[in-house]
Amino acid sequence: MDYTIHWLPVLIIIVINLIIGSLWYSPKMFSGYWVRESNIKPVTDKAEMQRMMMKGMIFQIFITGIEAVIYHALMHGVGVATLGDSLKLSLALWLGFVVPSFIGMVIWEGKPWGLFFLHVANQLLNLLIIGLVYSLVG
Repeated sequence: MDYTIHWLPVLIIIVINLIIGSLWYSPKMFSGYWVRESNIKPVTDKAEMQRMMMKGMIFQIFITGIEAVIYHALMHGVGVATLGDSLKLSLALWLGFVVPSFIGMVIWEGKPWGLFFLHVANQLLNLLIIGLVYSLVG
């Protein structure tokens, strides 16, 4: 498979992913539910919270970059050329890989279905954004 990675769409995808994630898991949206149902102990020390956030953001940038590059390779490999095709690819990847990966948290860890839907909905949105960006920019 011979193709070139276009880094501008990858950068755009990373920025949008960080924005969506920070909003999705913010106090204005789903933070309260996520923290409560995940049994996450809230961090009260501001310095510790900033350190954790920076570490998480760096990791998220790296992971989102990998996800975007692999998505691009899949688009190229299966011949996705239109916005509709890329959105179908996003849905297929979500249904075939994301949903099965997250369902274990309900089955094996006893987490509530609401937490499952919170995470998989966020992942679907991220995959749709990746497809959209590559269709428009990449």
